[in-house]
Amino acid sequence: ALVAVSVPEGGSRRQSFALFRFAANGGFAVGPPLGALVATRFSYDWLFVADGLGTLLFALYAARILPARGSAHAVPAHDPDAPGLWRELRARPAVLVLLAAIVVVDTVYRQQYSTLPVFLADHGHTTQLYGWLLAINGGVILCLELPAAHALRRRTPLGLVGAGLLLVGLGYAVLIPGAGALFAVTMMLSLTLGEILYKTPATAYVADQAPGHAQGRFQSLYAGASISGQVLAPPLGAALYAAAPGLLWPVCALLAAVAGG
Repeated sequence: ALVAVSVPEGGSRRQSFALFRFAANGGFAVGPPLGALVATRFSYDWLFVADGLGTLLFALYAARILPARGSAHAVPAHDPDAPGLWRELRARPAVLVLLAAIVVVDTVYRQQYSTLPVFLADHGHTTQLYGWLLAINGGVILCLELPAAHALRRRTPLGLVGAGLLLVGLGYAVLIPGAGALFAVTMMLSLTLGEILYKTPATAYVADQAPGHAQGRFQSLYAGASISGQVLAPPLGAALYAAAPGLLWPVCALLAAVAGG
């Protein structure tokens, strides 16, 4: 929401969301070893103190510096007659369809964190391969997401989102014929490219479509759709894999293809 209200809509906003994701993924890569270093060299107390101070500093920045520099939209005065959230959503059916697609594709996408390691172990692969797959995911995102956002800034966001969802489905389809290391690496590359294409444009599109008085609520809806996929992925994927292991990846590929269509 801070990005949405601080950056004008369009290509620059999409690039800003890409920069935000770049920083988040960079923190995800640096945080665990840095936290382990602080905890082992000093103590967990210092780790939590540093984390709390960092969060407080960002809160001060968001609360004081950003408003002082202005925002992309003038903050509207509270209007009791402003349309409610559901009415605003009904006026934007494309946003509703996108949110539903995000729930579906994030349920599929996040199988990489739940059923994928079980699948790999069942086919004789070690934890090391799974670790390398996650490293490929993070490395490709860090290297390509910002250049991709810049190169594709003039493309229609929904077209990019659709292509990204199809790539996610294609990635899981790669696992249907085989479970070798080459298949797994190819799957992760396709999955990661799909993530790059759909996550940033989808977030920016929801921000662009949101009315000024409901920007935060629209962003909360998008975050809720994405987190719903995170919540649904482990139990649904595990249940399907336990009942019919051979159906998991075809179903994932089909669901992502339908969401992307």
